[in-house]
Amino acid sequence: MWDFLMQALDAHPVVQAFIVNFVGAIVILIVGWTLSGLLGRGIRRLAARSSYIDPTMVPMLHVSAVWALRIFVIIAVLARFG
Repeated sequence: MWDFLMQALDAHPVVQAFIVNFVGAIVILIVGWTLSGLLGRGIRRLAARSSYIDPTMVPMLHVSAVWALRIFVIIAVLARFG
């Protein structure tokens, strides 16, 4: 099975390029999704400590920041495939 896969990669540069792009896209997706979660938690902590931000605004800021970064991640993944 492994030999067949290696022969397919050597024989078809299109398949090889697709696999490289696919792995790159998965890495971008995993790293970006993780960073968006960390960003959201950081914003939630900072906003909860601040006396200038209304507590009812904290969930909205959290969700807005997380999904803004996730949209950029999705665009980056799609751009990876052209």
